[in-house]
Amino acid sequence: MWGVSIVAYKQRRRIVVSIYDAKLLYRVVELLRSFGLVFQGLYPGVDACNRGILIADKEGLEYAQQICKDIRMNILRLDSSTIEGTVFKAVILSMLENDKIHTLIAGIDYGKSIGVALLADGAVVYVGKFRLEDEALNTLSQFFKSVEASKKIVRIGIPSTIISKSFESFIEKLNLAMPSDAIIELVPEVRSNKPSILLFNDRISDEDISAALNIALRSGSNT
Repeated sequence: MWGVSIVAYKQRRRIVVSIYDAKLLYRVVELLRSFGLVFQGLYPGVDACNRGILIADKEGLEYAQQICKDIRMNILRLDSSTIEGTVFKAVILSMLENDKIHTLIAGIDYGKSIGVALLADGAVVYVGKFRLEDEALNTLSQFFKSVEASKKIVRIGIPSTIISKSFESFIEKLNLAMPSDAIIELVPEVRSNKPSILLFNDRISDEDISAALNIALRSGSNT
């Protein structure tokens, strides 16, 4: 399902899981592990009610309310139809200090493989590389549809060679996959694979992902 590589950046807030439904729990744990996130369960006597992010189904939330005098976590409710969206939202929020996001920006380096970088208010919260277009589009769609932000921008680098029909087709699919409040911009790819001094991290040596990061940082023209 996922691309070649998934890198989550520094997790700033812990994730607590309180899910009664075994199938939901298995899927949530599977997704959280695929992103390399640290999470824990909710048990009596464990100091886990005052900070972090709580992922819970209906029964799990009732349980949390029973053992916690005062829940001071960001509560993310889920059911069988919102698993991916809830986890994707938890991924971004766990990388940030607060719950409100002003600007969510994605950078896309299109080619034989597709590099993706996601920034929330200037912080890199996710990077990935995909072999298949549908995988990249599904991941971006989940992030942008599940996270509230005042401004949502998707920037895709224009190939330096003659624009192919496959690139045009990808743009059409991108427009369909993104929510209506997302702005899609085309960005020239000149020197886009040169690492950014401020954001380039030594965990990222892949040129496609490096290019996606730099594309995310550059303004472009609307499609």
